[in-house]
Formats: sequence, structure tokens, C-alpha cells
Amino acid sequence: MTGASGNCDDGFAAVHPVSGADHRLAGAQQRLHDVRVARASEKFGHSPWYAAAVVSGGIAPFEYLLQVPSNRICYQLAGFSPGQLKILQEVLTLSVFVPFAVSCMSEPLRLDYLWVGLCPVGAI
Repeated sequence: MTGASGNCDDGFAAVHPVSGADHRLAGAQQRLHDVRVARASEKFGHSPWYAAAVVSGGIAPFEYLLQVPSNRICYQLAGFSPGQLKILQEVLTLSVFVPFAVSCMSEPLRLDYLWVGLCPVGAI
């Protein structure tokens, strides 16, 4: 970009007030900052996944302690088929997940949730 005087640096100086050696120093500082941020995200970025895995692993046994006997009771006494029990499980999961997603995760309530919920209900 050429300025009024015909000098190519005029356009650069108008957009970037730092020029020459100062500009190279500012660029180096920005790259150093980027490296620090990348290192921090590498160090701490994976820990939420590990924490989620530990929490999920801690919840699963209690879930199965309730799920297995309830499936046996519903199969033997209520006469549900295994397919119906699986669909019922999905309906219950959605009935817990959708309010959680809307209230805690600030997801908007969309018609998608309604359609996804109605398909398994229709299959029962």
C-alpha cells in the first residue's frame, strides 16, 4: 500500500504504529505469549477429560446397581421385551439430559429434543 508520499511504509505505519525493530520485538513477544498459552493449555487442557472419566467411572456402578434389577423386574413381572426396555432407558435418559442441557449448559430448547423424544416413545 503506497502512502501520499509514495513510500510503501506509510500504509504500514498507519495500520501498525510499531515499525522496524520495535515491530520485530513486538512480534517476538506475541509469539512467546502464544507459546506460553499453548503450553498452559497442553498442561491443563487434558485434565478435565481425566476428571470426567473418573466421575463417570464412579457413577456407573451405582447406575448399574439400579438398572440391572429394574430391567429384570420389568422383564419378568411387567412383561417388557428387551427392546422395549432399551427404548424405555433412552426415554428416561433424554428426560434427564434435556432439562440438564437447558438449565445447566445454557442450551436453547429446540424442537429437535421433542422429535428425538417422540421417536422412542412411538416405538414402545
